[in-house]
Amino acid sequence: MNTALYYFSGTGNSLSVAQSLNTIIKESELYPIIGCLKHKPVQIKAQRVGIIFPIHFMTILRMGKKLITEINFQKPKMFL
Repeated sequence: MNTALYYFSGTGNSLSVAQSLNTIIKESELYPIIGCLKHKPVQIKAQRVGIIFPIHFMTILRMGKKLITEINFQKPKMFL
């Protein structure tokens, strides 16, 4: 099962978390959110998706909201 890990990091903390998850989760790849938003809609072919970004003032960043609204899953599956 492959995993796509999308991250946004201003200070490096979220990048560090994403890199740690990447070493733990087999068959995972890291994708910077800023780079992905240049290609709209964001095409996701992975079976699992992780989104890592900081929380500011009890809400998600504009960058995170933008990614979530631009995601287009290629083969969505439900796991129960």
